[in-house]
Formats: sequence, structure tokens, C-alpha cells
Amino acid sequence: MRPETATQGGRGPRPGDGGAPARRRRLRIAPMTLLEITLTTVLSLIVVSAALSALVTMCSSAHLAAQHTAAMCLCQESLETMRAETDVTHLTSTYYPMETGVTLTHTESPSNVIITCTRQPTITDVSTTDVPAHRVVVTVSWTYRSKTQQERIEGIIYEYD
Repeated sequence: MRPETATQGGRGPRPGDGGAPARRRRLRIAPMTLLEITLTTVLSLIVVSAALSALVTMCSSAHLAAQHTAAMCLCQESLETMRAETDVTHLTSTYYPMETGVTLTHTESPSNVIITCTRQPTITDVSTTDVPAHRVVVTVSWTYRSKTQQERIEGIIYEYD
């Protein structure tokens, strides 16, 4: 073993340095040029703006999907009300007229946003000689961002004894 010297932090002399104390070398990092900084900033802005654009699109799509779900619930509600009708002679547009100003509510909408829609049931007699029946189509339509949206459901209601 070699004797340790106190000047070199417990290490022995290095070959070729003539026994001189070791100097610390600084690691030199080249500074970034203005062109590199500008290019990095522009690329970062492009990535961030694309991510924000995707986020806004997803939020808008989720809001519209919630409206369609609420509209389908209104359609289903009308159809079930007609199915519960005990007197089939009441299945006419006189008893089930078009409703305007119906509020389209859903859980994703802030409480201050009120979306009004129109619920239009269409009832057609499709009875045969043996089976009395009515074809019912319920359509809910509303406007979202200057575009008309629509949901519809249809079914056949049979008269039973």
C-alpha cells in the first residue's frame, strides 16, 4: 500500500502529475444560443396549444353528449307515459300534442344555463284486423351552438284487453 497524502483527500499521487496536488476541473457547459432558445420555446408553445385545444374539444363533446342523454330521457318519458295509457283511444295528437319550452336538464350543465327544447310525439294507427296497435315516434329537438340537435325514439303500443 502507498502512503496517503493529506493534500489530495486521502488519495495517492497520480502518475504523470509529478506529485503536485490535483486541481479540480470544471465541467464546461456550452450556453444555449438564442436560436436554440427560440426554437425550444416555439415547439413548447405548439405542444401546449395542441393539448389545450384537445381539452376544450373533449369538454364540449362531453357537454353535448350529456344533452343528448337528457333528450333521450325526455323521449323515453313520453313513450312510457303513452304505454301506461289505459284507454288506447287517447293515443292521439289531441291528448299528446307537441310541447315547446320543455327544459332540457342534465347534471353537467351549470344551473344558470337553461336549454329549452321541443318534444313532438307522432302517433300513427298501424292496427291490423286482428291486433289494434299504434306506432309512436317521439322527437326532442333543441339548438346548441347555432346547430339544431335531435333525438328520437319509436315504438309500437299494442292494445290489450
